[in-house]
Amino acid sequence: MKKSILIWGFMKSGRASFNLLYNKNDMFFLFDENKDLQVQLLNEFSFHLNVFVLKNLSEMVLDGIDRIILSPSISIFDKRIVYAKKKKIEIMSELELGFCHTKNKIIAVTGTNGKTTTVSLIYEMLKNAGKRVELVGNIGIPLCEKVKTEKRHTTYVCEVSSFQLEAVKTFKPKIACLLNISPDHLDRHKNMRNYVQNKKKIYKNMKNNDFVVLNQSLKMFETKSKTYLFGTKKAKFGCYLDKNKIIFAKNGKEITICDVSQISLKGLHNTENVMCAICVAKIMGIKNEKINEVLKNFTTQKHKIEKVFEINGIEFFDDSKGTNVDATICAMKTLSNGKNTFLILGGMDKGDEFDKIFECLAPNIQKILAVGQTREKILKAGKRAKCSDKLLEFNALKDALEFACGELKSGEQLLLSPACSSFDEFENYADRGQKFLDYIKAYYEKF
Repeated sequence: MKKSILIWGFMKSGRASFNLLYNKNDMFFLFDENKDLQVQLLNEFSFHLNVFVLKNLSEMVLDGIDRIILSPSISIFDKRIVYAKKKKIEIMSELELGFCHTKNKIIAVTGTNGKTTTVSLIYEMLKNAGKRVELVGNIGIPLCEKVKTEKRHTTYVCEVSSFQLEAVKTFKPKIACLLNISPDHLDRHKNMRNYVQNKKKIYKNMKNNDFVVLNQSLKMFETKSKTYLFGTKKAKFGCYLDKNKIIFAKNGKEITICDVSQISLKGLHNTENVMCAICVAKIMGIKNEKINEVLKNFTTQKHKIEKVFEINGIEFFDDSKGTNVDATICAMKTLSNGKNTFLILGGMDKGDEFDKIFECLAPNIQKILAVGQTREKILKAGKRAKCSDKLLEFNALKDALEFACGELKSGEQLLLSPACSSFDEFENYADRGQKFLDYIKAYYEKF
């Protein structure tokens, strides 16, 4: 029976969904709020008799739709989605669409922080062991894109965001990892309860022959699957730290994987990411030597506590990917090396509060430069914590850097770890990180 299918949001995931589903029997409707993209799509699909590009999406249009494929950027709280649910129109995320069309194994990783690092570690460990593996999901390659041309016996290592999990119903990976949960994206999810429930969807449909890998702080979460825990305390199944050594435990047997000093990644948060990845690798039967080869040589992704510049004995660190409070606290802890530090905070408001940053403020933080849409909110939190003497306010990142570069001395460092999204001033976190470096270079080129 012919269906009317709406692809809502036509960037990477929307296009991948369309390419996977397209056939000449069904009717396809494409909609994106971006007017320039609408013009591009009208030109691209002008000769397709069963593809229609919508300029607006009304309830009347939805009445003629059988199925909606949602991009992660579309909130389930959108009034048109609420209407579609009342009309019992089938709603599916791109992630779930890919899952429904693959026969291959999926390893899915979610959490507030550390997702990209962890999926990259898992991918490298499996690849190093000779497995056929693809890195997909929130890291930048839609699952549907790979499923379209997939080979059998491939393992998909999938970074999964809370946005992607909002609309899933049947998604069921073989291994699901939940790294951590702290307040994030509350502007989208409305409250912490909704955010947590979305994260739990990653393992909601899993059975007793599947595997869940959980941070020990989340062990109260009920699962139906075999559960491996990771953290600083001893575990019967999973990974834990013992006198700076990472131990993997299973069926009463304990194996020393490596010493923390042998890992290229630094900081407890990264050690937790490593332990999660080790759990997955051991479930997949990867030998210790292959795991250790990766751990010794692995480098973090760009814009994640990355040293990007050094001049006159001053070091500059880009943590633009630190878009929530806990990520910034991790960055501060990683750089709590005794060097006087200027911290740049702020960006677009996601509904988070900043008091926790001041409660955990590293002693080497000398100045906090508040920028962007959230600067007033940061200043208020700082005043509540009696840190007013450390606080400075700037309209934009460039202004804050002009000041900092003029004040910093040899042996000191600057950390950009905004605890906010970038969309008030930049295209995305990567654009913010690149502009951060560009502004610094431009400042010193004047002299």
